Amino acid sequence: MAISLLPAPSLNDLLADLISVLSDGKETDLPESFNHRISRLIHYLQRHRCLLVLDGADRVLQKCAATEITCRDCIWLHHRTIGEYCELFRRVGEATHQSCLILTSRIKSHEIAPLEGKTRPVRVFSLQGLQVTEIQELLKTKGTFRGTPDDWNRLIESYGGNPHILNRIAITIQKLFDGSITEFLKQKVTLFGTILNDLDPEFEHLSDVAKATIQCMVLNRQPISFSQLRTKMPSSVSSQELLESLELLQGRSWIDAKSGLFSVQPMMIEYVKSFIIDEKIAKFQPIAFLEQERQRQVAS
Repeated sequence: MAISLLPAPSLNDLLADLISVLSDGKETDLPESFNHRISRLIHYLQRHRCLLVLDGADRVLQKCAATEITCRDCIWLHHRTIGEYCELFRRVGEATHQSCLILTSRIKSHEIAPLEGKTRPVRVFSLQGLQVTEIQELLKTKGTFRGTPDDWNRLIESYGGNPHILNRIAITIQKLFDGSITEFLKQKVTLFGTILNDLDPEFEHLSDVAKATIQCMVLNRQPISFSQLRTKMPSSVSSQELLESLELLQGRSWIDAKSGLFSVQPMMIEYVKSFIIDEKIAKFQPIAFLEQERQRQVAS
């Protein structure tokens, strides 16, 4: 059973629908408490072998991904629904049952992170971007696109092989450039329109330290280790804050971690560079801000 969480229904409504399906419509008189409804859902997950897919969990995990705020705080400080969903994921992850709940999301839940493990019931699978031939097959359904092998490679690399983003880009290439990938790439514009608008709220949710961290990584241009990044960050940023920022950025799919090195996703590099080079938002000077704050504290 697959359900989209965009837009996110109230948890009580979602649980009512799931329980109704799993009970063959027999259980309709449900308690109002969402915790009791979660217990009923787990009962059916234990009784039957079920596959539940919740697509687009990003929306409900957006607030919970911040390390500064726990999910229990989310219940009161932000939207109650957000905290309730995190409680659902935690309880299903902790319970023993014979079913499978799959979440698709760019954001990891801190509630279920302690339950993860290669041999544990909760697993996290990072999906890599699609390759050129796979994207070409996908875009065949939209129309005809023209470009050299190098053009196709550049297009795919620019967006990390993300099929969702490339599907949007394909519409622009088709409408404005008559399907010519070559002409689109000549414009040297990677982010625009809804793609840019989708990244703005994600960026705004980052802390100043996280913004400074990703700025350092973009300016460094190459994958960087924790110790190297530590030397480039302002002295006012502690190792603990840097660790938390890296976890936050990785949890939101802004950076990758491989063999002890951290790197920024290609599309995110272009997004951050637009602030650094064009200074579109004057307040985006996290490193300068942190240094000024440190000097102010020393002076006082």
